[in-house]
Amino acid sequence: AGLIAANHLYNRSPKDGTAIGTMATGLTFRTALRDPALKFQLEKFTYLGQIASEGNFVYVRSETPFGSIDAIKKANKEGKKPKFGAQAKEHNSNVVPMAMEAILGIDVEVVYGYPGTAEILLDVERGALDGRAQARGSLFATRSNWLEKNFIKVLTVTSPQRDSRLPNVPTLEELAPADKKPLIEAMYSVQGRTFAMPPGVPPERTKVLRDAFAAMFKDKEFQQDVDKLGWNDELIRGEDLNKKVDELVHNETAMGFFRKILQ
Repeated sequence: AGLIAANHLYNRSPKDGTAIGTMATGLTFRTALRDPALKFQLEKFTYLGQIASEGNFVYVRSETPFGSIDAIKKANKEGKKPKFGAQAKEHNSNVVPMAMEAILGIDVEVVYGYPGTAEILLDVERGALDGRAQARGSLFATRSNWLEKNFIKVLTVTSPQRDSRLPNVPTLEELAPADKKPLIEAMYSVQGRTFAMPPGVPPERTKVLRDAFAAMFKDKEFQQDVDKLGWNDELIRGEDLNKKVDELVHNETAMGFFRKILQ
């Protein structure tokens, strides 16, 4: 659905600022894979802005033998590996565990093809899955009770800093060997909720909309809604996001990394 929407936004939507879409992070991974179904160049969208560059928690049920990265490595030596659920191959719920596998030298199994978060969480709850990678805000919004009851153990968070709500959970960067840390920067680049318009929106109208988006971000009621959703409150303006996306899609180290873990 996200691919269809992006193709439509880029090629068929009016270029006057009246059409705005959200961009799924999986589009970056599809770009890395040079997917012929993409009928756009990701860096040429007119980006409005990005909010909640939140990263993912990676967690397992507390009763499993996979309660730390070292525990996973020990289990791997015994021929065991944690089973995670994911929505699609190009979805963060698959990419994050695959990236952890490459960066931390662990073996994991990811079962992708789930229709959505609800089905994955159900299988975690009934023991068919050991855990998953889930956006920070999404976990707090949907299963904060799992944290309160210690039903799950959070292994790491894929954000530059620890989450203040779970201050004892290390970042992936803290766990990674020094020579793998440049790869983590690639992951930071695709975490967030991005809003975009087609290419070709007039510059003066683009500026008005970007300014309005930034002003909305500071609105008290908007911030209250962000807090309810469990999102963090980081804003990236559209002009900065265009530069960031352009740099990413032309960064062969990052794109090659995504290709390696997804193929």
